[in-house]
Amino acid sequence: MFQHSLFSLVSFNARTHARNTNALTRERYSSFFFFFYRILLAWVSPLSQCPRCNKGYRWLRNMKNHLRIECGKDPKECCPYCPHRTKYKSSLQKHILRIHFG
Repeated sequence: MFQHSLFSLVSFNARTHARNTNALTRERYSSFFFFFYRILLAWVSPLSQCPRCNKGYRWLRNMKNHLRIECGKDPKECCPYCPHRTKYKSSLQKHILRIHFG
């Protein structure tokens, strides 16, 4: 009888601990998963589309940058060491560091 009640007490404490741990874990990670879910929705369902090439963007400012810099335009940034060209200065800097000085 004593062993049975001790066993019940131990198993009850283990179950209670598991429930409490699961509740804490859910609370701790629910905001992360909600954040991940919002990013996934943003990736899957673009809200703004470029009128020229139909490329989708979640944020209007990104589409405006695309129209101003990328869409239908030739690359302006030229590598001084090779014929590589790109539309963004940061991409050119990465290219130079990776290819020519790497």
